[in-house]
Amino acid sequence: MTREQVLHIVKTAISEIAELAPEQVAWECDASLDDAYGIGSTQLIELILLLEEKLAILIDQTEIEPEDLQSINSLVAFLCRVQAAENL
Repeated sequence: MTREQVLHIVKTAISEIAELAPEQVAWECDASLDDAYGIGSTQLIELILLLEEKLAILIDQTEIEPEDLQSINSLVAFLCRVQAAENL
């Protein structure tokens, strides 16, 4: 899966969790998930679970660093690393 495909899935998942209409969101890929989209700690857990389902991957919770969940870009980079590791 390409980075652009992962990005689209992440945006869709954020829209679902934050109950936002994706076409009406001014996406800021480097902005804080909490500040820009209201994704707090509880919603981050929901987001990770939803992304596991949508991307058909398993995320080892011990490998997630706080900086991986700071923004859309950091989350996409993390998910791409997870996918690459699973494809080895």
